[in-house]
Amino acid sequence: MYRVRQILVTAQKLGFVNGDFVYIAAWPYEHAQYGNLSWQYADVDDEVAKLAFGSLLVITPKVTPTELRIRDMYKDVLPKSQKNPMILATYLSFIATAKVIASAWTSGKDVKNATAMVRDLRSPSYDQEPIMLLLKAALYSIRMFDRVSSSLREVFSYNPSNKDWEPTPGVVPKWPGPTNEPPSDEPFCGFMNEKPWCHQSRSSSPEIALIISILVILVFSVISFATFR
Repeated sequence: MYRVRQILVTAQKLGFVNGDFVYIAAWPYEHAQYGNLSWQYADVDDEVAKLAFGSLLVITPKVTPTELRIRDMYKDVLPKSQKNPMILATYLSFIATAKVIASAWTSGKDVKNATAMVRDLRSPSYDQEPIMLLLKAALYSIRMFDRVSSSLREVFSYNPSNKDWEPTPGVVPKWPGPTNEPPSDEPFCGFMNEKPWCHQSRSSSPEIALIISILVILVFSVISFATFR
């Protein structure tokens, strides 16, 4: 996750965290093996990173009561999973895949059809399976950097089963910039800085001198013509 911080620090130095851009990072688990998603590393970029984190959205799974219950069910089988969530996630993924393939094989379906396998996984027939319930009932937390506490704080919850976004009660997201409002669909200068009003004049000194010389000659010619005609 240190790479995320490096990207944001670079974006801050290039002027791309002024409120016109949003950066999204996925944080599968709050676990040491996934690194420390923080602005603070006790180095020269700490203050720059702290400002840059204001443009970051972090998507991470929520630990729901269902997930805790299923972890308890498997703590005797996988005691180490309580210390390392990746072990439990890997185990559950293999079990879920095996159940779907076994069901498809028994019913004569094409087990090489990945689309059909996913469709079966999402079907109601698996709703009573604790493992499937965990996979299908997953909720996600959308977090933003809170400038007061200098930490990531949940601002939305997302339920992929019904595509529902639910704001976190009592939390108002604040974006960088003078209005604290979410960025528009297109940055002020465009995604490629192509808007003409953001371009500085590229005229060089010789070009400016040439233009002035032409204007002087033109004015002199007009005055001479008016005087000696």
